[in-house]
Amino acid sequence: MFNKIKDGFVRSGFAALLPGALAPSPATAAADAPDEAEAESSNSAPLARTEPRKPKILTAEHLGQVQWIAQAYAYKFTEREGNKGYTLDGHINGKLSKFERGYPSRNYIRGIELRACAELDLPPDVAFLLVNRTLKMDVHHQAQSGFADSTMASVDIQQPEEVLWMNLFSEVRIPHAPARFAADYAVLAEEEQHAQLICQPELMQLLLTWPRYDANRAVVLMLVRGKLYLRMRFIDDTFLLEHALQTFQTAAQLALQHADAFKR
Repeated sequence: MFNKIKDGFVRSGFAALLPGALAPSPATAAADAPDEAEAESSNSAPLARTEPRKPKILTAEHLGQVQWIAQAYAYKFTEREGNKGYTLDGHINGKLSKFERGYPSRNYIRGIELRACAELDLPPDVAFLLVNRTLKMDVHHQAQSGFADSTMASVDIQQPEEVLWMNLFSEVRIPHAPARFAADYAVLAEEEQHAQLICQPELMQLLLTWPRYDANRAVVLMLVRGKLYLRMRFIDDTFLLEHALQTFQTAAQLALQHADAFKR
């Protein structure tokens, strides 16, 4: 059943290859232009749309700091037109990687979104999802009004695939996870061993030590079809950006480190 649903996910819009996979649609970008204050303070109703607001102007000083961080991590910095953010293009262990700061492309992210994708060329059947627990609970709660059970007939396949995963699949056990990690994050995977290989102490430590830590901040880390994705609610803080780079890079390196185990 899991693989059948994954095949259907291709139609949800999340499966496109780089670079287009990270760009929100024109309609989404036009609908979402909230300011940083909302991104920092809005934790309720994560799946609800907000009224468009004037986007925050990124100063030359801030963009210069972002460019410095990008250079430190060997990423190419490109400012997006119309003060819509920026993209960072680079590699992780020789694998193409891209970050993008922009307007949300998912209803569950309020304010500004930071998204990333790395083409790791891992076996396409490896499926892993890590999500902050508050978001998972909110998604599940709102889904109750949409369908009565978890059969294929009752699922809206047009939903983003990560939302479908949150509603359809049970969590896997990470035996070495600290209690706080288990309280703040949920991990789902087709094979429990795959999740355990990726959720190593160094990654869990990074996920628990975000600058200006907020357990309600939407964070989605997903490995599917050989690619690793990140989506998170973002504020324009260079410490948060650098931490996101470190976290995504660590997750990608752990996945690549265990590539042989994924092939078995």
